[in-house]
Amino acid sequence: MPNENILLDLNGKSRAGRLTWSETTEQLKRMVARTPEVVVRVSGGAKTDAHVKDHLDYITRHGELEAADDKDDTICGKFAVAGLHDSWDLDMSNGQGKYRQAFNLVLSMPSGTDPARLLKAAQNFARDQFGGRHRYAMVLHTQETDPHKKPPKHPHVHLIVKAEDRNGRRLNIRKVTLQIWRESFAEKLREQAIEANATKRYSRGVTQKSKSSAEYHITGRKEKSTALAKRFEEAGKELQLGDTALKPWELAMAARRRDAVRELAANAARLRQEGDVTLAASVDRLATMLPPLDTERHQMKRKIAQQVFSRQQAQEPARNRDADKER
Repeated sequence: MPNENILLDLNGKSRAGRLTWSETTEQLKRMVARTPEVVVRVSGGAKTDAHVKDHLDYITRHGELEAADDKDDTICGKFAVAGLHDSWDLDMSNGQGKYRQAFNLVLSMPSGTDPARLLKAAQNFARDQFGGRHRYAMVLHTQETDPHKKPPKHPHVHLIVKAEDRNGRRLNIRKVTLQIWRESFAEKLREQAIEANATKRYSRGVTQKSKSSAEYHITGRKEKSTALAKRFEEAGKELQLGDTALKPWELAMAARRRDAVRELAANAARLRQEGDVTLAASVDRLATMLPPLDTERHQMKRKIAQQVFSRQQAQEPARNRDADKER
């Protein structure tokens, strides 16, 4: 029988430690069924009392949308939002202007997800993760209710969490924290009869990280991003030099991909031993269908090469006319 640790490594540690084989099996069933993956994203944070107030105004659309706080009270209207902000006593927190006074989270699911159930799941998630310790507030945004001129089609919940808990300890968000939150949120969604999964990116063959909030808004407005332009410039230089060597982080990504394939194969082998040949075959098929290793750098090189080719094609008729004249 394959090593037990490999079998249970597919999604790393959960709140109770490693996933049980039963939990791993259920996770595999959701993976082969292409169950939607939850999104739990830290979109930023505010370092001052005033910035926290600005974000509360933003997510409530200056009081137009209802918020719910950690006491399950409904907050509605500009004055109520101001009162909520005042009740957090952020002026008493340490590190004003230096440390995050609050963290901004976004919990979302694809378009078509029931918004009321999504909000209920978000409330249960926040209660489990922060209840009795951190002050928090959340607002549901949907395409139908959001007064923004271009509201996203997918329903999502903005959750703002005070960084300091009631004992003055600060919230420390690490990579493992986000995975635990994703697993918890997916569980709360399933309790509300919403199909949701929370696998790690590498186990799905996803090699690119999502854009940061700042870069998303920059590229969304079609403004030039200095960081993005620099990465394009570096990719162009590598293309000219014929540099095809993988970077250290790309080698690490390739190693994680190999681990994902091995874990899927190990799980499929155990499923066959237990007689579940149908799920085992689906897991094997899933491993062969993982997308090829791709990075932003490779995509940039392809885009640059395509642009050069397109310019050459556009210039070809002019070169032909000049050649005809010379004849």
